[in-house]
Amino acid sequence: MSKTQEPMRTLSEITEQLGQVDLRKASDADILSIMREIPEVGLHGFQLFRGQRILRCRTNLKEFPNHWKGEKDISYLPDASKADYGRASLRGNAMFYGCMGRQKDFEASRMLAIHEVNGMMHDPNFDPEMEEYAVVGNWHVLHPLEVISVVQAEELHSKNDMLSQEFKQYMSNLDGATVDKEGSLVFTSFIAKEFCKQVGAPEEYKITAAFSHWAVEKGMHGVAYPSAKAMGDTDAFNVALAPLAIDENCKLHAAYAYRLIKEEEKSLIPYPFLGDTAIQASFHWQDPGYLPRPHMIKEQLQRQRQLELRAGKAV
Repeated sequence: MSKTQEPMRTLSEITEQLGQVDLRKASDADILSIMREIPEVGLHGFQLFRGQRILRCRTNLKEFPNHWKGEKDISYLPDASKADYGRASLRGNAMFYGCMGRQKDFEASRMLAIHEVNGMMHDPNFDPEMEEYAVVGNWHVLHPLEVISVVQAEELHSKNDMLSQEFKQYMSNLDGATVDKEGSLVFTSFIAKEFCKQVGAPEEYKITAAFSHWAVEKGMHGVAYPSAKAMGDTDAFNVALAPLAIDENCKLHAAYAYRLIKEEEKSLIPYPFLGDTAIQASFHWQDPGYLPRPHMIKEQLQRQRQLELRAGKAV
């Protein structure tokens, strides 16, 4: 007797099941098996074009530059077995995390890259007298990369016109597609909320990590998504790419070192002091010979504020 084939479930049913998963108990295989049931779905995406820049930041408290000697020290984790869950990566699977601007916005990408990983702004136990060091690598795209773009978190649209416009484009494309439109919106909105949520334990990344894994299985190079920390306050995207996508399609063009100084409760200054703009096998940091201490930067900021106040009174 032949086995009766189970009817294909709808996107709404799959989304409901994903929302009910106990992330503490469900295995990665359990969640991936649900993701792999996804039928044809309307997603949003874009291409990282040739020449586009992807910035990735690493930080530590050690004296610089001894900790960073070459590309492998600032790129994706070379030993994937040591990787824990990340926003777009399952345990034991490395991904390359970086930041990029949709409109070639280098400054927004640089600031987001630093903001995402520094302890100075996000660790409540961080000693305010401590300095933090950062290196930002600047990778150039050599061959176009295709990514799924997560733009459906409607709570961010009022804060960010770019995301709002991207979402409108997604809805326009969805209207002309022959897919389950309602189910697609339910599913992508659920995934977008997962990408934006604040997490308390690595296991809480399982849904977005499994989704990103599924996207790469489907032939995409990775995913792009708004920062959960910035919550719509930047036009730059976080991007997570498969290591092979970086190895075959991108090249580290330059690296810049920064001393991070906390200015106020919610702001910091990345003060550049070393750089290598001709990357070879290992970094060759160029020292400008003037490395200001934190108190010097604070004094300069105070002088700048006084000048701004005087200018304001003059007006």
